[in-house]
Amino acid sequence: MRRLRGLTPADVLIGIAVGALILAFLYPSLRAWSFRGLVEDVIAEVETLRSGATAVFAQTGAWPTAGAPGRIPTEVSIHFTADSSLVRSDYTLQWTIWEVVEQVIAPASVAPVPFDADAVPDSVEPAVMPVVRHVGGIVVYASDDALLAELLARYGSDVSFVRDTAWTLVVERSGGGP
Repeated sequence: MRRLRGLTPADVLIGIAVGALILAFLYPSLRAWSFRGLVEDVIAEVETLRSGATAVFAQTGAWPTAGAPGRIPTEVSIHFTADSSLVRSDYTLQWTIWEVVEQVIAPASVAPVPFDADAVPDSVEPAVMPVVRHVGGIVVYASDDALLAELLARYGSDVSFVRDTAWTLVVERSGGGP
């Protein structure tokens, strides 16, 4: 074979092999860097949605309207750019609301009973009554299990869970952070 600028075919093959080895060593680092960027993007959007929703709750006393996956609630849209949606190539976000029923102790409204020295005092247990309140939630739909696991780990002190291909963050009245 003829020589190209002083290189033999063996030199070219050695160069290709060295380049392939360098790429093989760098690939895991590049992939991890890309994944960290994806996680940070998701967290930024979750925090924007959460802060917008808690601001609406603070102003109105009600959570923003729940919507379909990928749709920004109208009340929160000022926190996003005009052409934003919550659909990305790797994940989709959704704002949702649940009704939660809690059992609370009702105030006792027992009329005073005349005291009789020979009678055993009646014991009245406190009445328990159900109270319904609304709780907000942010759902991230993604097929990447590692992304869902990372979100679960990052929001470890908040109430969140993974089910199938969705990570859900429960948003209480006062929002925290990762």
